[in-house]
Amino acid sequence: MNNNFGMTINGDTTVAEETEIISHFSHILHPKKRAFLSAFVECAGSLTAASRACQIHHTNHYYWYKNDPQYAEAFDLARHYAADIYEAESIDRSHRGLPRAKFAKDGTQLKWKNPQTGQVEDYIEYHCYEPKSMFHLKALFPEKYVDPPKSVTKVDVLTQSNQKLEALTQVADELGIDIDFDAIFKEAGTTLNGGQKT
Repeated sequence: MNNNFGMTINGDTTVAEETEIISHFSHILHPKKRAFLSAFVECAGSLTAASRACQIHHTNHYYWYKNDPQYAEAFDLARHYAADIYEAESIDRSHRGLPRAKFAKDGTQLKWKNPQTGQVEDYIEYHCYEPKSMFHLKALFPEKYVDPPKSVTKVDVLTQSNQKLEALTQVADELGIDIDFDAIFKEAGTTLNGGQKT
């Protein structure tokens, strides 16, 4: 079965598994809600495509999700099914690539003679790089496809410390308090610039 994106749903998912997935939504009695959930899985997690497939405005989904806890729970399950399907398809496409026709400068499609069949066929190249898939997977599977946390460097810490020290010095000056920060840092074993005392 192909979805709206030309992805083969039952490439890795059998018809029996698809039926099992849809049966997980049988407790949703509202037919439009159930249809939307099934379409969402079939459309690999695209709300827009599922809305078009069911002819249901996408704002209905948001209303149902906010006001119907049973629907919200079923949608979270549908999101995981869609993510699994999309992930498997993305991995498959990254290995086999996507077919793209090649064209000459004048716009005519290039041809080649297939040595196995001896027939002239359209020249097709397979492209494996698909960065948009990663964004879709991050949206469907945020807990799995999360960016690594930004590391804090020593320079960042020193910059923040110096900024706080300057602010503290300014407050002390405004209050007329004389604080000898050099003596404090000397006692602590560090210098004012944040380095270790040697």
